[in-house]
Amino acid sequence: MVDWGAATSVALSGIVSVFAVLIVLQIGVQITGKVIDSQAKKQTQKQNS
Repeated sequence: MVDWGAATSVALSGIVSVFAVLIVLQIGVQITGKVIDSQAKKQTQKQNS
């Protein structure tokens, strides 16, 4: 028979880890976007001055 306690534990930990990875990726993308935006702003300020 299936040990439903262990199966539920594995399923929940897998779901939580997937969401944790997605959150980390989203934070990384946002930080990268902010860095690129700030570099682009610096470039436009240099060109305008």
